[in-house]
Amino acid sequence: MTNITIPNAVTKIEKNVFENCSNLTSIVIPATVTSIGEGAFRVCVSLTNVKMSNNLTSIGEGAFRSCVSLTNITIPNAVTKIEAKVFENCLALTNVVMPNSVTSIENSAFNNCKSLVGITLSTGLINIGEAVFENCTSLKNIAIPASVTNIGDRVFRNCTSLVNIAIPDGVTEIGIEVFSNCESLTNVVLSNNITSIGGWTFFNASNLTNITLPSSLKSIGDLAFARCTGLTSIIIPNSVISIGNSAFSKCTNLASVTISSNIVSIGAHAFSECSSLTSIVIPSSTIYMGKSVFIICYDLIIYSETIRKPDGWDEDWVGGKNTVIWGYGKD
Repeated sequence: MTNITIPNAVTKIEKNVFENCSNLTSIVIPATVTSIGEGAFRVCVSLTNVKMSNNLTSIGEGAFRSCVSLTNITIPNAVTKIEAKVFENCLALTNVVMPNSVTSIENSAFNNCKSLVGITLSTGLINIGEAVFENCTSLKNIAIPASVTNIGDRVFRNCTSLVNIAIPDGVTEIGIEVFSNCESLTNVVLSNNITSIGGWTFFNASNLTNITLPSSLKSIGDLAFARCTGLTSIIIPNSVISIGNSAFSKCTNLASVTISSNIVSIGAHAFSECSSLTSIVIPSSTIYMGKSVFIICYDLIIYSETIRKPDGWDEDWVGGKNTVIWGYGKD
């Protein structure tokens, strides 16, 4: 069976009905159909052409998952939600046309679409779920609409070709691993209302050379910028009170760091192996300092505004034999 013509009397395609039809190459879904069930065309590995019903309002979870030969798709105007894993592992998918009616893209909807180079997101989009574009290794640029208020964990993880990204001001948090391993990422514009950057967010974004952290930011998560070897300077705004464990670890070209004057906590290994760092000022507001914060920063001189080590600092907070100047700025 290579082609299917669905009768006009049909209003719904049930779940899993064409699953594993490995010889199916094309399908025309008539205007009478308003919904496609979960997994309806899952693992139809030869399917290359799908014509959707213009009256379609619902496409079920995983409906076209692992249709590895599908190259493009136009989502009908009546659809408001793209369900989880709908096009996951569609390895040949290069282009998606999304109507402005879509308000939510659910978890892993386009995960592992390795050939995806173009997608225009709905101007009414509010939610981008977890891992939606994870492993989309051909995706270079994507415009996130101003309407978006939520970006889930790992959304762009392993998007190794992604170059530019701008986070709209409606977004207040960046979750875990959102841009992890985005090795080509060079330009990032953050929301002016971001309060937290999650763990591993920019981990191994090795071509990121600079980033401006907004004055709304309060916390930087564990390993958030670890292995950002292209990063040469960072200004941590005075709104930030917490820097997580290994947050800037192995940023080997990081030569200039300005720490928030209101910082309270700096986690273990926060600046470990920042071998280009030669000086840093630790504000007097710092109550907690983890272990080996500056280990393998051999040329670093540390200037502390406190006159002695506070009780909340680890006994081995430096992690090496670096010079520490106490009472900096007290003269």
